[in-house]
Amino acid sequence: MLAAHTLLAAIIRFHKLLILLGAYLFVSTSPGLAQVSDKNVKPLEQVKVQLKWLHQFQFAGYYAAIEQGYYKEAGLDVELLEGRPDVDPADIVLEGKADFGVGTPDLLLSHAEGDPIVVLAVIFQHSPYVFIATKESGIDDINDFAGKRIMIEPQSAELYAYLKRERIPLDSIEILPHSFSVDDLLNGTADAMSAYSTTEPFELTEAEVPYSVFSPRASGVDFYGDCLFTTHNLVEQRPELTKRFLDATLKGWSYAMENPEEVIDLILREYTQRRSRGALQFEAEKMLDLMHSKLIPVGYMYPGRWQHISDAYTDLGMLKKPVDLEAFLYDSDPKHDYTWLYWLSGTTLIIAGIAFGILLPVWRLNQKLRQEIEEHKKTEALLVKAKDEAERANLAKQEFMAQVSHDLRTPLNSILGFSEVMMDNENDIERRENLRAINASGQCLLTLVEELLDINQVESGQIELANKAFLIDDAIDPVIELMSIAAQRKNLDLVCWIESPLRGNLRGDPDRLRQMLFNLVGNAIKFTDEGSISIIATQSKPGWANIIVADTGPGIPNEILGRIFEPFVRANDFKDRQGSGLGLTIVRRFAEAMGGTIEAKNASEGANFVLSLPIAVDSINQAEDTLLKIDLKGLSISISFCSELQTTATLANLQSLGAIVSVAGDDLAKSMNCNILITDEKDTEIVRAFEKTEKPVIYLNDIRPLATRQLLAKSILASIGVAH
Repeated sequence: MLAAHTLLAAIIRFHKLLILLGAYLFVSTSPGLAQVSDKNVKPLEQVKVQLKWLHQFQFAGYYAAIEQGYYKEAGLDVELLEGRPDVDPADIVLEGKADFGVGTPDLLLSHAEGDPIVVLAVIFQHSPYVFIATKESGIDDINDFAGKRIMIEPQSAELYAYLKRERIPLDSIEILPHSFSVDDLLNGTADAMSAYSTTEPFELTEAEVPYSVFSPRASGVDFYGDCLFTTHNLVEQRPELTKRFLDATLKGWSYAMENPEEVIDLILREYTQRRSRGALQFEAEKMLDLMHSKLIPVGYMYPGRWQHISDAYTDLGMLKKPVDLEAFLYDSDPKHDYTWLYWLSGTTLIIAGIAFGILLPVWRLNQKLRQEIEEHKKTEALLVKAKDEAERANLAKQEFMAQVSHDLRTPLNSILGFSEVMMDNENDIERRENLRAINASGQCLLTLVEELLDINQVESGQIELANKAFLIDDAIDPVIELMSIAAQRKNLDLVCWIESPLRGNLRGDPDRLRQMLFNLVGNAIKFTDEGSISIIATQSKPGWANIIVADTGPGIPNEILGRIFEPFVRANDFKDRQGSGLGLTIVRRFAEAMGGTIEAKNASEGANFVLSLPIAVDSINQAEDTLLKIDLKGLSISISFCSELQTTATLANLQSLGAIVSVAGDDLAKSMNCNILITDEKDTEIVRAFEKTEKPVIYLNDIRPLATRQLLAKSILASIGVAH
């Protein structure tokens, strides 16, 4: 009974308050007061908004708020400032050139550095930032970014967080300035670039180019996108303007997402025709997945989500201390901003009703967001588990490869040894051919085993690279020595030369360099039927040695040119299918292990393989005791050859040793001023002239069909009586 009386008294008090409130509203809306207020209509307040990019559907809500008159109803005249690649919206707003701006979660980093930035709302519940790469780039996984050229745009710290979360060192990739054009993916200027999932994929789809998209969300980096923000001063000094602008903007966004085709017509008519209707429709469709506007109110921000973003930045070293989120996030109804009407009508029942109406959807949203966060955590745990399992499987594969390679080499060596002994003792021609086939097949299999073992060592990190001083001749000469026999069998010229300013002093692993050159020269001889093979050593920049292996063969088929260094890649139409397809893969792995690169390209005649390694020694002190002891400085030498290739090689080699070289021609008198003549012809006019004056004449064919630099230099010094 007492409870009933208490409830009745509360209802009576509530009824009286409603009467008072109704009287207040009646007075405030009476015709007389309306006439007075009409006389005091204020002009529209000027407001500028700095967009983060060029006009497109990404900013549809602002266009709709202007077109539907929502800003005008709020007493605002809004001007939209179009963004550019070189414009940071935060700088524009902080400098007072705009009142509001559209930015990224990087605003949290600026706030942490002391910038008075306040975020009013977020438009995208998930950031549209992704990495995108064409299938042709060879990037199939985020871990393939190592060693690639990546374009990353400003204000995209979450992408760096993504790379760090995936344990991809920034110094392992080449970061290029962003051109904001997918043309640089198509022409090969960049291997991958940062992009918006709402725009660039459409352009590649239209160009019919297969591509891959790598989202930070796959690694647990799930940030907000397109944050509407202003300054702390504007919020404090003009709170009503801030709230009116925000309410009108969110109303415009709701209209835009419910009427996308109408807003697309508006964009094409009033703002820009830079993007096609199809592109804008694609953008609108993708934005629905990022905004969840049917589930979550447009502009909603969850402080716990911002705390998650702050924690991610802190874990990755981008934030050094905690951030005051209360000062960073806008509160549309701060406690100190309540009007006198709330104090007048502040009964417990009304306050409870308002609180319940606000907190119920917030509670529901929090529940959904908690579920989403839990799902992200589960996904992240599954990814970590899958990665651990993959690492264990890779370790097992490496152990298996090492054991199998060891077990195969022992019987193979026995087969090769016994087959060679049997060939030496076999007189029957047919049996000798059979034994030779067995031996050749065993050699191929042994080569495959050795190459598989090399790849296994590189992938497992077991390979050890030497770091010692040596001459480039020490790596090239053995290759020329051993491969010249195979070249002579096919009547191919095999030459090498060292071009200035590279003198030849190197520091690194000569054995691995020699192994790479054996593979490259062996391939060149295998696929070249006529002409020549050239090994050219030069220096493109300080500290780097470039070694080019060039042939005059048929070149590399275009369909495999981009995959030539992948394992087991071989051309289908070559008559010679010998080899495992692992030689070039080993060359690339060794080059990368030494901090260098290997590039394959077709020339006007044949193919060129360019090996670039940071092993050149640029000063005498660095060279220690490996400086080339042969010095022909000041020695004047004339050369005369039938072959233009031999002339080029000999000229470069002698000049790299300091000699003064002239090519013999019609001016016999000029050639006779030289101390020595080097030629591959006998009984010519210039030879007879040198022999008559008893000057040394060196016949290159008497040394070797095609001489190396050291052999050539030693022959010169011997001809003038200098011991070496």
